[in-house]
Amino acid sequence: MKPLNWLILFMVGLLPITGLVWTFQTDPHLAVPEDSKNSWIDPLTAIIFVYVNPSCEAGQDPCLTPLWMGRHEITNQQFQRFRQSHSSRNYRNQPLDTPLQPVAYISWEEAHAFGEWLTQQHSGRYRFRLPTSKEWQQVCEIKETQLWETAEQACQWASVSDEVAAASFGWSHPTHPCNDNFTVSAPVGSFPVNAHNLYDVLGNLAEWTSEKAELPNSAEQGYITRGGSWFSPPDQISCKFQEAFSALTSDPRIGFRLVAEGLPTPEQ
Repeated sequence: MKPLNWLILFMVGLLPITGLVWTFQTDPHLAVPEDSKNSWIDPLTAIIFVYVNPSCEAGQDPCLTPLWMGRHEITNQQFQRFRQSHSSRNYRNQPLDTPLQPVAYISWEEAHAFGEWLTQQHSGRYRFRLPTSKEWQQVCEIKETQLWETAEQACQWASVSDEVAAASFGWSHPTHPCNDNFTVSAPVGSFPVNAHNLYDVLGNLAEWTSEKAELPNSAEQGYITRGGSWFSPPDQISCKFQEAFSALTSDPRIGFRLVAEGLPTPEQ
């Protein structure tokens, strides 16, 4: 990881903040994008939202309207503004709970509650929620393509199940024949952005969506995750792959990012 700086949280007066002044650990990847008119920072959590205006071609599905999408997966330090006691723990003694790693061991209900809490902090002026499965797929894909073509190239673009992690943990499932320099999740923003200026859409942690789904061998209804994780086999690190889990599932491979509603568009 690059040397860390300390940054006092942006006190920009967009909402009342009382109590302790929090400091946020950051690095250059968490800075505002150069095209700052297309980004917005939540002053309470320092979550960066990017305005995504997907182009739609004839017959393309899904074809969505523009939206504000979180540039990164929600980090441990951001989630702890909501629930200070939360710990993402570790996986076989490899830490998952450093400040800039994406928050893990988060159920769908907890991810949803975080969005509701953040909405309340803004007195309902803005709404923060999980993306739909179609919204997630739209910001992942660019004309039905991905960032890499072969499993060997994946380690240049994402934290995935690689040969080093497989050897360290004794995994038997298929992994990527490369080394991404992380055995578990990476600090958010450690790899290049995709064409929508978003980090870690594939790999790192699978991401909860708001999409309901039937669970196999169960009457319970679950929710879809997208993107695969640092543990997933190569065929699951895909813009099209999806998997359903119970809303109560808490897992080291699953996190989330948010969509913001009600923010002015860059043209406004």
